[in-house]
Amino acid sequence: MNNSDIIDKMQDLTGQLIGEALYRIHSDRPHSALNKEPRFRTAEYLLAEAKEFVDSSCMLLKKGNLRASLSTVRWVLEAALNLLWITSDESQIDDRIRDFLAEAYRQEAAYLDDFMDLCPEKADFLSGQAQQARDKYEELQGKQLPSLASRMGSLKSSGFLRDVPNPYALYRECCAAAHPSVDVWRRYKYRRGATVTGPEKPDTRMPFWMIAMSTVHLVSGTYCLTGIEQARRELPKWWTERVVPLLNDLKRS
Repeated sequence: MNNSDIIDKMQDLTGQLIGEALYRIHSDRPHSALNKEPRFRTAEYLLAEAKEFVDSSCMLLKKGNLRASLSTVRWVLEAALNLLWITSDESQIDDRIRDFLAEAYRQEAAYLDDFMDLCPEKADFLSGQAQQARDKYEELQGKQLPSLASRMGSLKSSGFLRDVPNPYALYRECCAAAHPSVDVWRRYKYRRGATVTGPEKPDTRMPFWMIAMSTVHLVSGTYCLTGIEQARRELPKWWTERVVPLLNDLKRS
């Protein structure tokens, strides 16, 4: 298989993995001994939303847009790392879900406040929406979350990240692709009054690995969140038998 075929195969595998996780979580909900509806809602939301970003990242990778692919999969990795933090202490899972949701409402209110400046004709409507978000934030009584870097710094790597001393470094890798970074200055040169593209040696394997790793860790986190341990224990085998062969076949490009 060429690289395009391998990326297509990975897109199919990750899509199937997310779809199966959604099915298992939805099916297990009525029978769960946890009786924790917010856990299931959070898991289903993150999985359903992740599919769009995984597919888009794969399509960008096929086109050779490596930085765009990495910046797109950042959403999936961020969701996975938040779940890693939420589930790292069983006694605090429900409190951390509440704080996670509350932070989303706090951010939503701030966004809507700023957006009113762009759409003054919708100010009344947006103000009402922002107030609803603030009311929800107050209702949840959540704590403002420390930065993702702070929360990751207090955790030990585990699961598919056990060989990564600092999981947050992976997030920084995706952020570097999403922002004007030093790499941009290295790639583009100013010569004889014009900006030209300098030579680079892109490595398809990094964004490919990031897509697969982010997806499987997100799925693992949702299984942990909802108490579906048997499915979570199957994931290392999925990685070894399905992903590793594709990584080995992928050519540097």
